[in-house]
Amino acid sequence: MAQTPEPIRDIAHLGSVELFTPRPDKSLWYFRDLLGMEPVHEVGRSVYLRGYGDYATSTLKLTAAEDAGVGCISWRAVSEQALERRAKAIADAGLGIGWTNGDFGRGRSFRFRDPDGDVAHGSE
Repeated sequence: MAQTPEPIRDIAHLGSVELFTPRPDKSLWYFRDLLGMEPVHEVGRSVYLRGYGDYATSTLKLTAAEDAGVGCISWRAVSEQALERRAKAIADAGLGIGWTNGDFGRGRSFRFRDPDGDVAHGSE
């Protein structure tokens, strides 16, 4: 019987998502007025929001753009050591972009591309 590999438990949960929107006013209305999210920061063409009970500084970033799409998906690691392990594994797989000081409300992060080429990052 083949042995099942031990599950990797370095990822705690989804951290945040950045959405590109060609209609920023309508998108903000939807998330703020209809869903009840709270804007917590604004810079350039982006608005950061959080939902009631979220313990993170923000969980959604809306960015005005020509085309709709996903800008970045962020994953939270369970610890600094877990983040280092995942960053090494991702870099070894050839998907790493590199370290950054993160975005608003985020600390040190490792940016990478998923197998489909989309940008993501992990942080502790």
